[in-house]
Amino acid sequence: MTGQEALRLNRAIIAVAGPVFRLRGETVARLAAMSLELRDGHARGAGEASAIAYAATMALYDDVLGGEGAAARARGEAIARALAFVKSHLHEPLCVQTLADVAGLSRAHFSRLFAGCEGVSPAEYVLNERMRRAARLLVGGGESVKQISGDCGFEDPNYFAKAFRRAYGLSPTEFRTTGMYSVASRRAG
Repeated sequence: MTGQEALRLNRAIIAVAGPVFRLRGETVARLAAMSLELRDGHARGAGEASAIAYAATMALYDDVLGGEGAAARARGEAIARALAFVKSHLHEPLCVQTLADVAGLSRAHFSRLFAGCEGVSPAEYVLNERMRRAARLLVGGGESVKQISGDCGFEDPNYFAKAFRRAYGLSPTEFRTTGMYSVASRRAG
């Protein structure tokens, strides 16, 4: 195994799982055994040492990528947990670290993975979901704009109004009174 091949495989593992990941117990045992072989000098030369190192890298690769489908399912499940959490907690402050914790990933890896899956950053996704919820609540017409801003996670109704205007081109009150919700529902879809 050449250094380039080892780098390629390690980059593939990190691209899918990030720098920190869980391994099955059997993989940890295999890696420990291979490490002991190398430490204790059981390899009779560079070729055998390279073969052991290659076997260790492939054990990691197989466990983490274990058929690309397993890794994709794990990524999808992590992002799905974060998406469900966002939808059920829109009324609360939501930071990227909290979402990464829900997904069980580091913040940096979660942000990369989320953007790759959803096409926007986690913060942008949360804001978009808050705006969609606000538009639905405004259409219902039963709550005040101040109440809706709180229900959508905004502590400051003025900031909510600015964010809403950026998203829909109208203030929340104008949106409610002019019947522009049909435009918003097409945008939110």
